[in-house]
Amino acid sequence: MIGIAAAIKPQMVFLFPVAFIAARDWRALGSAFAAGALAVGATLLLWGVQPWFDWLASLPQFTEVLRQTGIGIRSVTPASLAMQAGLETPVMLVGLVLGAVLVWKVFRTSLEPLDRVAALCLGGLLGLPYALSYDMTALIVAITPMLLNRSGTIISWAGAGMIFSTTLSQVGVVLASIDIFRRHWKAKMREAP
Repeated sequence: MIGIAAAIKPQMVFLFPVAFIAARDWRALGSAFAAGALAVGATLLLWGVQPWFDWLASLPQFTEVLRQTGIGIRSVTPASLAMQAGLETPVMLVGLVLGAVLVWKVFRTSLEPLDRVAALCLGGLLGLPYALSYDMTALIVAITPMLLNRSGTIISWAGAGMIFSTTLSQVGVVLASIDIFRRHWKAKMREAP
């Protein structure tokens, strides 16, 4: 399913290879790549290579379309917030690195499903140029425990609350990411001799 999703909406699953490698799940990695290759192969057989070239050619103008249509303003990613100042590219590149580090850390140190889902969703949002509120559906399930955790921190509550309310959700994504990374870093430090 992840391979097929990558062929349809790659920006939502681009960190899954990092997760599979961190978890050493070679079977999942291989099957996702195989399913994605089959999906792309099917499109090539049905419509040829021209739609792929057209799609690639349209990417450079995409940021301008986001600005002109106002989609960037309604987006829930840190890069979209930075778009208002013309800083989306550096923010997105830093977000890509931080998102990959978050996913790597969580998938290396935790088997907790909600933390894994949250890391994948938050890590992806950190590195995307834009995403709309409906793209955070899986994240809502994963961050609910952060909001309800009585032993949580102001960072976790603020981040989860901002995401839930969609008020400054771009900042909430950063705060929730910091909280998950902090918890896993502290857990790793406790395990160290």
